[in-house]
Amino acid sequence: ILEICNPSIAKEVLFLDPIAGINLPCKLGVFEKDDGYHVIYMDPESLVEDKHLKIVLASISRSLNSIVDKAMQLN
Repeated sequence: ILEICNPSIAKEVLFLDPIAGINLPCKLGVFEKDDGYHVIYMDPESLVEDKHLKIVLASISRSLNSIVDKAMQLN
């Protein structure tokens, strides 16, 4: 399990919704199976309803997707 955090974005998330902080830092699970390595995570956007918070979390989602895409290219 890897924990990833961008402090400036975390501060903005906490300002908009302190309860959303329970999901920070973001966690990535990395595991190996017979067919190779796998990376899993919860999409932050899927965890909230607030439209302003979703906009902020969209940048986190893009970053996580980029990390996973780059990691899977190494697989």
